[in-house]
Amino acid sequence: MFDGIIHAKKNDHLCFGAMLGNTNDAFVALMGMDLPKERRSVTYIAPAYDAGTEINDESCATLPDPACSGEELSPDDEGEGFVTIHNGINGIGGLDVAAYDWLNPVAKIVIEQVR
Repeated sequence: MFDGIIHAKKNDHLCFGAMLGNTNDAFVALMGMDLPKERRSVTYIAPAYDAGTEINDESCATLPDPACSGEELSPDDEGEGFVTIHNGINGIGGLDVAAYDWLNPVAKIVIEQVR
């Protein structure tokens, strides 16, 4: 969780991205979002995306930490080849659905103007 101050100028926009743990290519992202004006806050809700760079086999051999210690990059895996909304953990590999699955959305980003 990030809880800090971002310095911005008038008319700047927010771009945000982060990889989800216990997946090989799931991420959350926002692009070009408006920042709050006149001392108020703005809240954005974001889903998980599947980058499409690796097949979602849910195998610990292909998942980096924290749940697994698999390889961090699968250079020979061509994946699906396109970005889509991620459908979570389905229990087809070594991950326990009850422990590691999520429902979209996966992030709530609150931006508050301060002086």
